[in-house]
Amino acid sequence: MICGISRDVTDRKQMNQALEESEEKFRVLAETISAGVAIYQGENFVDVNKAFERLTGYSSEELLHMKFWDIGYEDYKLLIKERGLARQRGQAEPLQYECKLITKSGNIKYVEFNAGYIVFKGKPGGVITCFDITERKQAEETVYSSEEKFRQIAESVNLVYFLVSPECDRMFYINPAYERITGLDLKEVYKNPLVWLKLLPHDDRLKVLSIVENLNSGVVSNPGEIELRFQRPDGMMGWMIFRLFPVRDREGKLQRIVGIVEDVTERNQAEYALRESEANLKKAQQIAHFGSWKLYIETKNISLSDELYRILGIEPAQVARDNEISYDKFLEYIRSEERALFTVNMETAIRSQGGNSFDVRIIRKDGEERIVHVDQEVVFSNGGQPLLLYGICQDVTERKRIEEEREELIRQLRESNEQLSMIMHVTDNSATTQSVDDILNTTLNRLVRDMNADVCAILLKDNERVYVQASRVEKLARARASFPIGNGFESNIIGSVKPLFLEDTQLESGTINQVLKEIGVRSVIGVPIRHRNDTIGVLYVEWLQPHVFKKQEQDVLQIIADRCGASIMMQTFMKRPKNFIEKTYINRNKYF
Repeated sequence: MICGISRDVTDRKQMNQALEESEEKFRVLAETISAGVAIYQGENFVDVNKAFERLTGYSSEELLHMKFWDIGYEDYKLLIKERGLARQRGQAEPLQYECKLITKSGNIKYVEFNAGYIVFKGKPGGVITCFDITERKQAEETVYSSEEKFRQIAESVNLVYFLVSPECDRMFYINPAYERITGLDLKEVYKNPLVWLKLLPHDDRLKVLSIVENLNSGVVSNPGEIELRFQRPDGMMGWMIFRLFPVRDREGKLQRIVGIVEDVTERNQAEYALRESEANLKKAQQIAHFGSWKLYIETKNISLSDELYRILGIEPAQVARDNEISYDKFLEYIRSEERALFTVNMETAIRSQGGNSFDVRIIRKDGEERIVHVDQEVVFSNGGQPLLLYGICQDVTERKRIEEEREELIRQLRESNEQLSMIMHVTDNSATTQSVDDILNTTLNRLVRDMNADVCAILLKDNERVYVQASRVEKLARARASFPIGNGFESNIIGSVKPLFLEDTQLESGTINQVLKEIGVRSVIGVPIRHRNDTIGVLYVEWLQPHVFKKQEQDVLQIIADRCGASIMMQTFMKRPKNFIEKTYINRNKYF
């Protein structure tokens, strides 16, 4: 017996055939469009088109082994993952959003995602269509950067910039300087672009309205600038420069009006003050005997006042009045070495639109050299062009001489104070310090510091020999030595009982300098250490570089040497009755 079961699968076959046809149409569409298309199921990609490969830089084989969120930039991976998984669960997620991808080569791209739900090969999944918007984003960032730079510049300068409609009924932009200059609220000018006109006098207000009307009618193409009066935030009247620039389309139709407003109150006040100072200058010359000149910048001619002629050693009566001289002729009175600097100072004053002051040496008609102090200022036209250079000068030769003498006196007093300090230091230590070693070491250290010396030593005589003992100096071969009294440098001082100095041993001849030359000493001075009528040693100072000696230094060293001799003898008699001259105190870093 044969038993069979049959089932009608026509509908299923038709459904499968329709599904295959639908998938085939989708595949053909995905391969032909320029946008990247990818299908994912679960966590992985299951199908991608060629455009998606080009967009990411990965091959289809590589993508099919990747999580669908792995292509996202680090900050976007979690967002792509959460939305993709939620979409497969049937949850509502945004269909379109922007994010950043990172390609296989490490480049970052901006993309626009269009995402949706899909059934692929009978299973639920997600589909994304990606459009590369990197260039658009970069262009937007460039525009934003340019706008930000303009905003920073416009908000930092003290000029008012504004952009308004041709009818002046709509304000597109105005920078914060508007509030600082006018004292009015920015919000009000956006509501009514002409609200600031209430600060102007009636006639100036009509000037502004007339310019706007002419721009709209085409009567004028560029109105230039005008100066207006306005009420400042402090209630005082000021001045502003007002400029308008039309912005037209290709057909010449007025589209916008750009305006710039500058507060020139301080500049105008300065011009007025300068004119006033000119009048005061003439009076000052008569009272204080100041000389002055007036240089005409365009012609380079210069006129001199009577007092300036007298400073130059010329009687005004000997000069034809009201005659100008050339600038080159005037320079002949300036010392030749300083003419270039004088010209530079004049040009600097003109270029900086201000003034300056300086001292310069002049040669009078009789050949005498004098020093004059110069102050000069530039006078400008209303249009801002330099017209004249006014200069005043005063003979300060005597003042300079007194200042130099004062500085020299201060320097001498400072040196005297330092030397007196050294003497007091030795005297105080002799009275308060019990040890001869401490007294002499402290004295030597102070001398090395205050005289900027390299070596300072005390050498003591015992019968027919001089004993040397190093102090504060390491690795000195002759730190402990003695030598007979002969013709050496120290021996000459002991024998003559007079100071001896050599400013440069390398230029001196004779056996007295041989040892000093060998060890590199350049300058040396020694003074006898005396006690009553006997010479007991030598105070010795040396430099490795040439040193110019002063008589005052020698006198101070002699006083210090005598103080040291008294200390040695006093403390020796008190504490060491036996032969006391056994040690030499030295602070040096070279051989004798």
